Amino acid sequence: MVMINVSGLDVNFPFTPYECQKVYMEHVVQALQMGSNALLESPTGTGKTLCLLCAVLAWRESFVSSLSKSDRGDRACQSLSSGLEHTSGQQGGSSLATIKSVAEAEDMIATRTGPRIIYTSRTHSQLTQVVRELKRTKYRTKMTVLGSRSQLCIHPEVSKAPTGAQNAMCSQYVANHKCMHKNELDSRKDELVQKVMKTPVDIEDLVRIAGIRGACPYYLARNARESSDLILMPYNYVVDSATRDRLDIDWNKDIVIFDEAHNLDSVCMEARSFDLTSHHREACLREIQRIESEADRIPFGPGTGEQSQVNTELLRTFLQALEGRVKDLEIKAGTYFSGMGDSILRIFDQSSVATGKEKSVLSEVEAARQYLLNDSSLGQYAPGLTALAEALATVSDLKPEILREEFRVCVCIEPEKNDPGTLRQHFQSYNQRGNRTLSLWCMNPAISMNSILRKGVRSILMTSGTLAPLDGTEKEMGIPFQVKLENSHVIGEGQALMTCVPRGPRGVFLNSSYKNRDSEDYLAELGSSIMNFAQVVPEGILVFFSSYNILGKSVALWQRRAIGEKESLYERLNRRKPIVLEPRDSSSFNAALELHQSNVRDKGGSILFAVCRGKTSEGLDFSDSLARCVIVVGIPYPTLNDPKVSLKRDYLERRRGKRAGSEWYVQNAFRAVNQAVGRAIRHRNDYGAILLCDQRFLDEKSRARFSSWLRPHFSAWNSFGVTQRSLVNFFRSADKAPFTLQRKRDLEERETAENKRMRSKCKVEGFFEAIQQQATVRESKDSRAHQGRIKHVQDLLPMIRGELGADKYDSFLSLLREAKRVSALRKTGKGLHHAEVRTCLRELHSLFGSSENGILILNNLLQFIPSNLKDDYRRFVTGFLLSKVSCGNTGVLGLLKATRMSLGEDEYAKFRRQLGELKEIGHDTENHRVREILQGFRETVRGNVPPGQSPSANELLTEW
Repeated sequence: MVMINVSGLDVNFPFTPYECQKVYMEHVVQALQMGSNALLESPTGTGKTLCLLCAVLAWRESFVSSLSKSDRGDRACQSLSSGLEHTSGQQGGSSLATIKSVAEAEDMIATRTGPRIIYTSRTHSQLTQVVRELKRTKYRTKMTVLGSRSQLCIHPEVSKAPTGAQNAMCSQYVANHKCMHKNELDSRKDELVQKVMKTPVDIEDLVRIAGIRGACPYYLARNARESSDLILMPYNYVVDSATRDRLDIDWNKDIVIFDEAHNLDSVCMEARSFDLTSHHREACLREIQRIESEADRIPFGPGTGEQSQVNTELLRTFLQALEGRVKDLEIKAGTYFSGMGDSILRIFDQSSVATGKEKSVLSEVEAARQYLLNDSSLGQYAPGLTALAEALATVSDLKPEILREEFRVCVCIEPEKNDPGTLRQHFQSYNQRGNRTLSLWCMNPAISMNSILRKGVRSILMTSGTLAPLDGTEKEMGIPFQVKLENSHVIGEGQALMTCVPRGPRGVFLNSSYKNRDSEDYLAELGSSIMNFAQVVPEGILVFFSSYNILGKSVALWQRRAIGEKESLYERLNRRKPIVLEPRDSSSFNAALELHQSNVRDKGGSILFAVCRGKTSEGLDFSDSLARCVIVVGIPYPTLNDPKVSLKRDYLERRRGKRAGSEWYVQNAFRAVNQAVGRAIRHRNDYGAILLCDQRFLDEKSRARFSSWLRPHFSAWNSFGVTQRSLVNFFRSADKAPFTLQRKRDLEERETAENKRMRSKCKVEGFFEAIQQQATVRESKDSRAHQGRIKHVQDLLPMIRGELGADKYDSFLSLLREAKRVSALRKTGKGLHHAEVRTCLRELHSLFGSSENGILILNNLLQFIPSNLKDDYRRFVTGFLLSKVSCGNTGVLGLLKATRMSLGEDEYAKFRRQLGELKEIGHDTENHRVREILQGFRETVRGNVPPGQSPSANELLTEW
């Protein structure tokens, strides 16, 4: 670790930072010291997440230390004020910020707490990368990560339910105390909360830590948030007011970070919008019928016997009237209905959503929805009523003047079920008699952003690799950003080549405009260009198209064979570099990505055809050979006849002038381009080429819209041959450049370390094989097995380090020290509680639980455990072995198979759960719960094995 000074603050950093990294941290610290908002763009590959974490955590650590009770009052406030005055020469209005921060300091001194950090990103996969970076730092603060039930639930029934049904099922199980995992958590909440907050964890870590102990990960995370200083979550949890309120967090004086925030504006608007389809409205009617048919038997309210008083007649009347109002709107063929946002009140009938009326439709819809959710026997989760309740709640939460100014209503004709297109892309092809979707769309992300500010947060930090132009982003978000940064890159000259390719090899202009993109001459020239590039670009290539439609048309044309041709262009290209297509279905994306990676690794190259704004362009790491070249085909302007795009442009022109709509439209397209080309350079010693295959990129205004770090690398030639030669020269020079040689050395060192680790593992495996042999070979000085026996704990430690890795090894040493402490307490006769021993041993279990050699390590460690703990340790190791049995490991497979065949699937699952619980408790036969489980174990076997079956129940029990 390196200690550096950043704006008067000491920051621990894993290595000596580059200049752009130090500049980034300075801007973060400046914003926090002033209590201001920051808009920070730093290119992909500059380590912005690591810089952000180190700067924020160092500032918070310093802030908290200044609020000690011994220094309360003037000293803490003066210290904070002097830090703020440091920035007064850099930023106007700092005196007001100083007053604000001093007031906050006085409030916090009494509680000895500092601002909580709410760290958000777009997806949990991106948050996993944040946790990985956090583990590289010195900072260890109390933290947790929040997720949904679909990501965290481990209940055998709830976890398999549809996503929409999980919340209802979970609430019902918990209310009736029928969730064993929630009950286990409640019995050990404090212990588990402290465990999960102790080290950086992501979603998978959280599930593992809780799952080993049979506790609920979902509620564990929510319990941990109360005491955490750092909370990770997807950013829709923050911008969606309903979700934010359900988190039950006091946001006052918190620091809110939006990482990968280039999509934040659209997420903010979607959080305040809804689409109520004809399928939703039809489902509402079906669900009302279910209520009427089940009214005599469904209890209303968890665990109560009260019957529902849902006014189904009122709901049916409202839905029929709503359907009539939607169908009566005049929509000409090829168009849609649109209106100001307050027209939704006339469509819904304003009295229906009046919040002051007890019998409003909103309250009836919510009552009906809850009525259905409380009966799991129905096996459904009321999707229609849920969608209607969310729509009505969205409207009732807004004042009419806000609705009119900041929202737009749209009614579109829905495509038929067999139409593969999206609603807004294909609505114009259906006549006005089709089913219709009623939509209310928020046009201003400031609605959501200002709602966060009103919670009293200290600072909002927005950061991404593609936020430029910053002034335009600030206007769009609608809140002030006092600190702004367009950062430079860590790379140097010769590491990036960005060139516009206006013509193909035959001299045909490359132009993917609406008028030209279907031209076969253009598509053929584009294919020939990519073929030529594939012949000179080494390793991996990414090709980004403007849309799936253009991608599909291009591939279809290239797959056609001309008369007399043995191979199509697509076949020749695929022979040169195997082609992978980005799937529309996100569930298939990982397989496509793995195929691209394996092609590069095993076949020397690959071409991945993808789409701007698709998954390939968002936050994925295509470092080194995976993307030596990024090709952008066309400019990905949003679809002009998309109703949402059209209404957004109209809204901006009304609010900010005629040019505002066009500016937003173009900015949206170039942000997608900047995001795509960011895949090319991923670290300090990476290099790559960026080819812009569209003559429109030659325009000076277009060039000015690229991120600032890219502009110096831009070049353009009117001849395709010159472009091709420049590409050849670039890769020839880069292959011999110092940054490439350094990267090769880094990879060789990493490979050497990995090989050393593997050799160490082989030694460990060989050693433990010898340990296994000791069980069957008589121990004597002459026996071979005795030669492999470990004589001292110091001899065992290197092998354990090789098995666990550096991070887990440190935890292991701490556990050895803890075992000595526990042993010492026992010797003094201070009545050490058995739970303290179990806690220490459970920690060992969590370290070795995923290790193939875990049981062997634990057995060998027995000789080093203090003698007065050996009985506890033996029980623990036996429990660990039982956990291996319950997982079906080698040695008991035959017995497990026999038990499974004898019991059947349902009872076998119950049997495995009993084994798992025994594993957690251990084999202390004085434990009342152990006796209960063993008795249940016997009853499970004896009650479900038919008489006369082989093996019999008694035979199975004897074997176990």
